[in-house]
Amino acid sequence: MILTIALIIMFIGIIGILIPIIPNLPIIWLGAFFYAFFTDFEIVDKNFLILLGIIAIIGFLLDYFSGILGAKKFGATKWGLIGSIIGGFIGFIILNIFGLIIGSFLGALILEYIQGASFKQALKSGTGTFIGFLGGIIIKVILSFTMIGIFLGKVF
Repeated sequence: MILTIALIIMFIGIIGILIPIIPNLPIIWLGAFFYAFFTDFEIVDKNFLILLGIIAIIGFLLDYFSGILGAKKFGATKWGLIGSIIGGFIGFIILNIFGLIIGSFLGALILEYIQGASFKQALKSGTGTFIGFLGGIIIKVILSFTMIGIFLGKVF
């Protein structure tokens, strides 16, 4: 029963890959902590939780900065980054995950263009934001399943 609840919590974390408002890696860690706490840290001990916590923190930071790094790599200015954040937020409210992706791209493109960049450069900035966003998703997928896999390996 405890393992089932822990896995349900981790599954909610996996949903966070697609719904950015859910902090997926910390929730997966929370599932492991739940299991450890209710089994008196016998199988999953504090050191193991620290390891999973480090993975979660690194993943969170990589995900957070991936969009910024992608945009910067493609020449975005601070206006493109601001546009990406604003557009992503508005897009998420309107269309959820698809709105976040489209809004981030359009926000970077539009604000770069308004600030005087050529359309080609603004498009390049928007593309970089999109690529960085996809990179963040890939990082979250890999680390999410890695965390769950090593957790299950420890339990079984």
